Amino acid sequence: ELRAHIHSELSEQAAARAQEQAELEIVGAAVSGSKVSLPDRLLEYEAQRGRDRLARNLESYGMSAEQYNRLVGRSEDEMEQSLHAQAETALRRELVLQAIAAKEDLSITDEELEERIGAAVAADGGDAKMAARLRQDRAVRQRVRASMLEEKAAQWLVNHVLGAAATNPAKEAKPQ
Repeated sequence: ELRAHIHSELSEQAAARAQEQAELEIVGAAVSGSKVSLPDRLLEYEAQRGRDRLARNLESYGMSAEQYNRLVGRSEDEMEQSLHAQAETALRRELVLQAIAAKEDLSITDEELEERIGAAVAADGGDAKMAARLRQDRAVRQRVRASMLEEKAAQWLVNHVLGAAATNPAKEAKPQ
């Protein structure tokens, strides 16, 4: 019985990793094939948010960005290029998934939203009072809804591509 349980767990983990990899590849192909134009100000704003996140993370380890760059052997220019590339990728991904969600009329119900907020609070050890407060916070609701909608759009894209590949294995599936 233990072997069967372990085998089942390992199979589930392998399937989950395969699904995640498929999603990364399919969404990545859709994003790289997109012709989304990003305004310089938006790109710089997102890169600055990345800088701020990195600084906060490094600060929690008692390290500065300069110390981190020396540690990993890269220059400040290389760090800036990396932050801009990450910002561009994140923005393109977000815009492509938002476009898919809009085109396919995907949505998140209030019930789904409230369930996700409650689950996140519970996972972080929060109480019902905190969950209720966050459920009422308009900015939190907007951010969580946007994130969930992107997840739903990515899942729709994966299902669409894999479904097309399964129904017509002779053709190579490509995101549209």
